[in-house]
Amino acid sequence: MKFETRSEKDAKRFRRSDFYRLVRQYEAEAKKSPSAYRMKVIGIALGGYAFILGFMLLVAGLLALLIHRNVTAGFSYWMIGGYAVLGLLAWTIVRGILLPFPFPFAFELDLAGFPMLKRTIRDVKKKLKIWRMPRVLIVDEFNAFAMSRPWFGLVGPSRHYIALGLPLLHALNVEELSAVIAHEMAHLSRAHGRWSGWIHRLRVTWFELLHRLGRSWIGRFLLLPFARWWWGYFEAATVVMERQQEIEANEIASKAVGRDLVAQALARTEVVSRCLVAEYWEEMWQRSAREAHVPASLVTMLGRRVTKQLDSEQVSETLIRVMGDHTSIGSTHPCLRDTLSALDYLTGSEDSDRARVLARLSGRTREVAAHELMPKGLDQASQVFDQLWRQFLTPVWEVRNRQGIQFRELMLELDELWKSKGSLPAGKLWRRAWLTREFYGEEKALPLVRQVLDIDARHPLANLVLGRTLLERNDAEGADYVFNAMESDPALQGEGQRLLADFYRREGLTEAAEGLEFGAMDAEDALDQANEERLEKIRARDEFLPHELPEETVEDLRELLSGIDDVKRVFLVRKKTEHLPELPFYVIAIVPRIGRFAKDRLDRLRALEFDASVRIDFASSHRLLILGNGTWWLRRALRKVAGSEIWSSRRSR
Repeated sequence: MKFETRSEKDAKRFRRSDFYRLVRQYEAEAKKSPSAYRMKVIGIALGGYAFILGFMLLVAGLLALLIHRNVTAGFSYWMIGGYAVLGLLAWTIVRGILLPFPFPFAFELDLAGFPMLKRTIRDVKKKLKIWRMPRVLIVDEFNAFAMSRPWFGLVGPSRHYIALGLPLLHALNVEELSAVIAHEMAHLSRAHGRWSGWIHRLRVTWFELLHRLGRSWIGRFLLLPFARWWWGYFEAATVVMERQQEIEANEIASKAVGRDLVAQALARTEVVSRCLVAEYWEEMWQRSAREAHVPASLVTMLGRRVTKQLDSEQVSETLIRVMGDHTSIGSTHPCLRDTLSALDYLTGSEDSDRARVLARLSGRTREVAAHELMPKGLDQASQVFDQLWRQFLTPVWEVRNRQGIQFRELMLELDELWKSKGSLPAGKLWRRAWLTREFYGEEKALPLVRQVLDIDARHPLANLVLGRTLLERNDAEGADYVFNAMESDPALQGEGQRLLADFYRREGLTEAAEGLEFGAMDAEDALDQANEERLEKIRARDEFLPHELPEETVEDLRELLSGIDDVKRVFLVRKKTEHLPELPFYVIAIVPRIGRFAKDRLDRLRALEFDASVRIDFASSHRLLILGNGTWWLRRALRKVAGSEIWSSRRSR
């Protein structure tokens, strides 16, 4: 009997490069014949339904045969297993199919109380020749979208909705908002809402089904291979279809409100999202490490931030990055350049195109749509969204804040060590730079990053951070640092090649960028396989090797363990891996003093994994194990490795 190796199993998966080629193929088909392509998407979707139906009929048939055998030949104990397996299969699929169709948390506006907004929507509706007035929702996202919901769950006439993000209303003026409304109503005019709703429902169903099959050994064996294969084709087909719908909606909206206004609204949304929204959430991330409580008015503060008037220099710098982007492989929305090109808005000259967009954005009035159309109508929504976000983020914020306390303690330790010795080795100096970046942002950490490279010019993460920063500033010197990072650490191949591809594309080197993108996809596939392998259960039959870490790193680990009374001994080894063997995988195995101990002690020991990742420079992936009862064979295998026992409570005495 021939068993499949891990490599043969992995080869059956849908690789990123194959998905990319499939998307390109479908884009060409959609461009050549949109109606034929739509029928193809329907066929692929119905193929998924046919598979589920066929498998359910097979399970029902087998169950009927089992019951017939039970009735005619009498009961046997083996039938219990048959009933259990068939019932588990049926339950797994039924649970995946019977999912509630999610409705966003939102406020529905009574347009009678907002006459100016109602007039704006009515004007657009009239131009688009839509007979039914959509309902308007206010959501907490920096986004807008259209959707349709059948009255009777899955069937019947649909209710049409337009969802407008509260922060978005603070970023756009009235004319720009009318362009956004025209875009979303264009989706409704072409039944995109109903069509996208069906596709979205199918996508959610299959995503949940894949998740459930992955957790069931029966599902993994019988259903997951087909499900993964079909999902790749379905995802590629729907990505192209939704991009096509976005371009079609822009064309319809431009006929209603004008091409220039649609382009202006799209550019404004993208620039504010990149510049102000991203800046705001980065600031909140840094504050979570310093402050104990979540700010009381997160959404309100975001609304004030996006209302801020950007100066021409900020807009120009952001436009250079935005206009240099390209549509990512799995994105359902085209990038800004592709969107404006589809509108025939670009001339072909990058400088003149940027100047034209910049002129449109610089001419905006300061009065925003939220103030002009709904001067007093959004207070309640803001308060509820603030409260909701505070409740949602509080657990994450508390964990982050506890980490921040540990970070500050480590920063003080490193600063005292630096002061006493006059310098720090590269590993500890990198941790100091990383902590500065966590607390105060990348700009303030760059001087320390450069100092790390002065000590160790091949340090992979320092090279990557500095290279990424320089490339984002369109400084070609950053490419050398990124190449150094990729050569020093195979795990950085995917991220490094994507950074270089984005830079080369902005420089007009499309062919070189395309090659780097394929290289990045292959590297990311290899890293995914390596990570999955490293997440598998560690067993005594695995092959373990001496760790070969520098003594300084081992000493740091011993120092970390010396203050914990519950630890009896610690093993440190390197596990031999099939995927990315050049990327070491370290195993830290802790033997507690007793086989069973209180939950609080277990929590303290598990907290070691976080401490080890922050305080110790492993320069690679690692895993922490707590060896309780029933791990004798694994302890024996670890003990056989030369130099594996790095700490013992007896020796420490």
